[in-house]
Amino acid sequence: MLGYQDDSARKALTAVRQWVTQCSGIQPGGTTLDVSIGTEPKLGDESLTLHVSMGVQTSSGAATAPFDSIIVRTGAVVFVLSEQGVPAANGSADNAARLTAVANAAYARFQHS
Repeated sequence: MLGYQDDSARKALTAVRQWVTQCSGIQPGGTTLDVSIGTEPKLGDESLTLHVSMGVQTSSGAATAPFDSIIVRTGAVVFVLSEQGVPAANGSADNAARLTAVANAAYARFQHS
């Protein structure tokens, strides 16, 4: 959880959105990067879901590692919940549902703190 002054918290989320438009498809050192952004869950003053999937070619074949985050801004406070490198047990929707449940619980706790 980070606290900002002035309008910097809103600017931080704007910077994340701009980063997404610049990063998808980058292939440094034989890796591929797929970056997307979603608008759910609706928490705080603004929130977004960031999904990054990194594909690498290894000597035994291709591998993919997902990195999912939910970023929530409430006033001057930003918090990030992440799940990194956990393959989807029952598909990507299953991972998204788990992370969303944690984000909802964290946000509810934040509101009562």
